[in-house]
Amino acid sequence: MSKSLKKLVEESRDKGQPELDLCDRGVSSMLDVPGLFTVSHITQLVLSHNKLTSWRRIASCQV
Repeated sequence: MSKSLKKLVEESRDKGQPELDLCDRGVSSMLDVPGLFTVSHITQLVLSHNKLTSWRRIASCQV
């Protein structure tokens, strides 16, 4: 899964697309998307139909 997500992020970066559509990709954590936090041109991020966990749970897993 992360390879296809990484490819989408890289394509968005290369083409300079302001929207990144990750709808129904099985994302459970924002950390599952490689390179997401390194793109600065994104103005719209679509994450519908994914099962995201809360930020508290993510933060506690990093410790």
